[in-house]
Amino acid sequence: GSLACLKARGYMVSFGQSSGVPDPVPLAALGAKSLFLTRPSLML
Repeated sequence: GSLACLKARGYMVSFGQSSGVPDPVPLAALGAKSLFLTRPSLML
């Protein structure tokens, strides 16, 4: 999956849902390599 391409302490940024709602990300998958997942938003 997408998380497999990240190195330890890597960042994954989600920029929206153009292809639909993404699958849930299990927290254990992030914790195994100390990964970060963020989804920025624009406040107007």
